[in-house]
Amino acid sequence: MKSVSPRTILATLFIVAGCHQELTAPVQRSSLRTDKIAYVATSIGTAPYNRYIVSVITRFENSGDVPIYLETCFGKAPPIYSVRLVSDSTSESAFNPVWGCVGASPLTVAPGETRVDTLQLGAPNAWSSAGVPHGTLNGQLRIAYWGSTLCSSPLMSCALTPQESNAISIQIPQ
Repeated sequence: MKSVSPRTILATLFIVAGCHQELTAPVQRSSLRTDKIAYVATSIGTAPYNRYIVSVITRFENSGDVPIYLETCFGKAPPIYSVRLVSDSTSESAFNPVWGCVGASPLTVAPGETRVDTLQLGAPNAWSSAGVPHGTLNGQLRIAYWGSTLCSSPLMSCALTPQESNAISIQIPQ
């Protein structure tokens, strides 16, 4: 019987170890940040249908390994977003926009890319027939972009996940 030299064993181990590749799933990591944490709205219109407007600059960063596809309305910026109250899940923020679009091409945010958007948040977006605004004007809010790592086409049916921002507050003029 022929013996194998220790050098041959070591060389074989190095070759096998060098050929081994651990497969890992791509990682989705992103952050959505606003330029400030507190804003002061401007009042426009007349009672009882006056509105409050504020500009918010957002930075969406894709620090993951895969592209993130953000939903759009008619394929144009900004991405579709929602505005929700941080602490109250039973009420809706009056700043939450009403979207009326489907099937648009998404915005692609490649790995390592950051996109900046200026959102014009307005509230309220609906009133009762008596002129009472729908939704809550005050409170801590979060903005969320809706996206997926799978929905690269408007023809695809995908589960969208919210990419939420830091908490913000909007002061309403008295």
